[in-house]
Amino acid sequence: MRYHVRGFRDSQQHAAAIAGWQQVYAQLGPGCLSSELLLLSGERFQIIHEVFDKRVVQYGKAPADRFCVSLATAPTVDDPRGKVASPRLLMLRGGGEFLLHAPAGMALLSFCVDLERLRRLAEIELGAAGVARLTALPALEVPLARLEAIRLAIFRHVGGLGRRRGDDDGLRERSLEETLMTLLLDLWLEVGGNTPRRGVGVSAYLVRQSQALVLAEPARPPSVLELCERLHVSRRTLQDSFQREVGMPPVAFLRSLRLNAVRRKLASAAARGATVGDVAQEMGFNHLSHFAANYHQLFGEYPSETWRRA
Repeated sequence: MRYHVRGFRDSQQHAAAIAGWQQVYAQLGPGCLSSELLLLSGERFQIIHEVFDKRVVQYGKAPADRFCVSLATAPTVDDPRGKVASPRLLMLRGGGEFLLHAPAGMALLSFCVDLERLRRLAEIELGAAGVARLTALPALEVPLARLEAIRLAIFRHVGGLGRRRGDDDGLRERSLEETLMTLLLDLWLEVGGNTPRRGVGVSAYLVRQSQALVLAEPARPPSVLELCERLHVSRRTLQDSFQREVGMPPVAFLRSLRLNAVRRKLASAAARGATVGDVAQEMGFNHLSHFAANYHQLFGEYPSETWRRA
């Protein structure tokens, strides 16, 4: 995952720093331009936050294999009312042409996700016709409060990435991609409607299959979105199935299964010289502080206490 924040004095140098885009940025406002670019790129997504102190026009083509959305996140200097521009989420299919006028002072947050994966997941939720209709729209009218919630959700994940480095970069990249995909799917569901519920027999099957998939890959348990892809069901159907069968959301139930597996392993860990951290990572718990808190909440003791008794 690549992360950087840069400042520019030239609009086209700013545009050229965003890899994968065929675009031109032309300065329209007079004076010496100052801009800032935050760019976070993963294998299958991009997050772009741009601020210009002069009016700029942006035009060109989006990356061919991406679906891109943009929202204004700050008032513009040009707007005497001090309000954010119209509450719209701009949308752009891969390879699509765009033309955007950015007033002086506008902050623009954009993110791109893998087009094919989005289409697969969205068709499960909304059907092929619904996805075709939504991907053809140039924009969605969205309440300002909803846009703000999207902005906060993204920045909550992005915050501090430029200062942190470590072996869990791949995990953070995966988590961030899932967040972006989920934000867009949730928004489309609000616009496109909900999917019908399935029967009890199907619910039991989905819970069993989800459990098998998670336990088959304990070091990298599939996320809810990945389970939906593999089982070809909507997130609502999966959630309803778990609530009906086990009375818990899928994330909580499947995490508890892995915590129980850790507890069983810790009972014999001392004999083979393993540490608590070793056992936790074997079962996909890479954030040890979160793991310890979840373990204590479930079992009423910390993993180190279980390990010492082994």
